[in-house]
Amino acid sequence: MRRPLKRGTGLKNIQSAALKRPEVMVKIPRRKGTSNGLQAVRGHLNYISRNGRIDVENQDGFVYQGQNYIRQGILESWKILEVPEKSNRREALNLVLSMPPGTNPEAVRLAARAFAKEQFDGHQYAFAQHMDEKHPHVHLCVMMKIELGQYMNPRKADLFEWRLRFAEKMREQGVDCAATRRVLRGMTCTPEHSTLRHLRKRGLVPNAYRHQAIELTQAVKDSSRPVHPFLREKWRLAGSFRRSTARSPRGCIRLAPRPRRG
Repeated sequence: MRRPLKRGTGLKNIQSAALKRPEVMVKIPRRKGTSNGLQAVRGHLNYISRNGRIDVENQDGFVYQGQNYIRQGILESWKILEVPEKSNRREALNLVLSMPPGTNPEAVRLAARAFAKEQFDGHQYAFAQHMDEKHPHVHLCVMMKIELGQYMNPRKADLFEWRLRFAEKMREQGVDCAATRRVLRGMTCTPEHSTLRHLRKRGLVPNAYRHQAIELTQAVKDSSRPVHPFLREKWRLAGSFRRSTARSPRGCIRLAPRPRRG
């Protein structure tokens, strides 16, 4: 069972947010494959360990390096959960815990370890830290099934709780930070997909961006709106918002038309 957040965590988080402290990030990355079961778990452990070149630590604090040691030390012990090689359901949860550039990487690693120990107590898990980008981050792989046969079923609200707990653990490492919802930070647009971001950093233009550019260029030429579904939806929502926020004579924003008097 996971432990409750410490008393005063909510208040401290609000104070840190008001002071514009760095935001923690906890996300579930989009899956690149369609396989499930131990086959998918093995592939993900190979990824976070960079095929055995990076240390991987499990829930008991044992550290493994090398594909053979990771397979024998981690995957073999996880077979006690009787997870099949191929499964019809998702057997593992993959998380990324990250902090902005300039954050002490060791503090991030220790905070991630404490976070996993409290949040996923009773679960088998393993994590590895990556230092190949400016923002220090940790990849965490958690088996969704516990020995009693129950499965974890995370919801959207759970993700925010995880951010709160990770921020709590970062503060315990001396790093003042905050965990606020995207809408409260004024961020309402969908974040850039990590795959597209990596392609852009390599100087490549993803096809998604090419299609958007073509649609916008054609729309300007024809004085029309883009037909790309995503762009068309953004135009529609923007128009709806402008119509629904028409100002009243007193200068107040009216979210709905006034009812007519009989």
